[in-house]
Amino acid sequence: MGLPIREIRLIEVLLRHPEGLTADDLADRLGVSARTVHRDLQPAGEFLASYDLTLVRQAGRGINVEGPDSARARALVVVQGLCRRGGHGEIVRRRSDGTAGEGS
Repeated sequence: MGLPIREIRLIEVLLRHPEGLTADDLADRLGVSARTVHRDLQPAGEFLASYDLTLVRQAGRGINVEGPDSARARALVVVQGLCRRGGHGEIVRRRSDGTAGEGS
């Protein structure tokens, strides 16, 4: 099963802001509550991990994505494609050996 568009948009915003954003900032950008942002961070983190990226939450500093620029670029291309399709698409995730696998 693919990610809902709301989670895809969350991932896209995080990937486009390497400096990080607070949950309140993310909520404002996405038109949802900070609580919804926090709820969506787990599936977002799982998606990012499949691209060797790490979702980092720091109290008082915000939420950001860490990892290689090349991994960030690959994940962003996939997320943009999912946004164009409206979400809920199957996600091609990268395995640690670099081969493609099916999304969950």
